[in-house]
Amino acid sequence: QAVIIATPTGTHKEIALAALAAGKHVYCEAPLANTIEDAKAIAKAARDAVKQIFQPGLQQRSHPQIEFLSPFIRSGALGKFVMVRAQWHASATWYQAASNQQREDALNWRLHRATSTGLLGEEGIHQIDTVCNFLRGRPLAVTGFSSTIRSYNDPRDVPDTVQAVFEFPHGVNLVHDLTICNSFEKAYEVYLGDEAAMMMRDFKAW
Repeated sequence: QAVIIATPTGTHKEIALAALAAGKHVYCEAPLANTIEDAKAIAKAARDAVKQIFQPGLQQRSHPQIEFLSPFIRSGALGKFVMVRAQWHASATWYQAASNQQREDALNWRLHRATSTGLLGEEGIHQIDTVCNFLRGRPLAVTGFSSTIRSYNDPRDVPDTVQAVFEFPHGVNLVHDLTICNSFEKAYEVYLGDEAAMMMRDFKAW
């Protein structure tokens, strides 16, 4: 038997630890948690539960298109990696109205830093994971910028626009930008090598 965790990010820890303690397999949507401490607690509990399977729900890890592209990327067909560009653009507010304040707070958990990892964590995590997968490495450092462009009639404290640069080994950088203010070109990733380039969009590649 397995437990699928598809609740607000800030509630994952309590559910994951309880499920693992009860001997259940766990599929937990990404991101694991909204704090480093909670993510570490989940990872430790999953590691110690040797008789169970724990899987983070990273959307592109098991997608057939990614499995198809991985041998191509790792064959060196692009040459040496130069850089990666990624974006996630959507025209939205993330706000949902409700009949009472308690329900409204519950629906709008993504708008608050206390319960959400914001655009980069909630949406960008899937693209970042694909880059880590293809580059076979993790970032050494990250520099980020964020801002709230629009005026909103709600108490949100999560920015609506984010840019970040992830520094990977061998001088390869991922430049990533996300916004809910404009949907131009929506979401894509571009991998640049010194011999070729590849664009991924809507689980298709060129």
